[in-house]
Amino acid sequence: MKSFGTKYGFPPSQAAHTVYCQTLLYADAVTRAGSFAPCAVVEALEGFEFDGLGNGATLYRAEDHQCFKDVLVVRGKENPTSEFDLLEIVEVTPAAQVTYPADHPMFAGGSLGSCNNGA
Repeated sequence: MKSFGTKYGFPPSQAAHTVYCQTLLYADAVTRAGSFAPCAVVEALEGFEFDGLGNGATLYRAEDHQCFKDVLVVRGKENPTSEFDLLEIVEVTPAAQVTYPADHPMFAGGSLGSCNNGA
């Protein structure tokens, strides 16, 4: 993301950052799977742990495909130094504190079913 800021003079939007990261994760999963087949890519992502989104380690849990990572609790800055310096981190809630069991009834708690590579 630093290269984006160097080139354009401002940081990427949150949406641009998300799309960039998801594209890298997909490309990595395809490479590790050795295939573009959706089910092979899913297998490569299940249980995959990585770091690089900007706020620490992240896990794609295999059982229900939920993404878990530390949660940043933020508030708006009283005196921002620029239009991009709007938030301050007031707490980092550990992923372990927000992770729930894959079979938790509040979140459907069922099977994902079988993978389908499409038509």
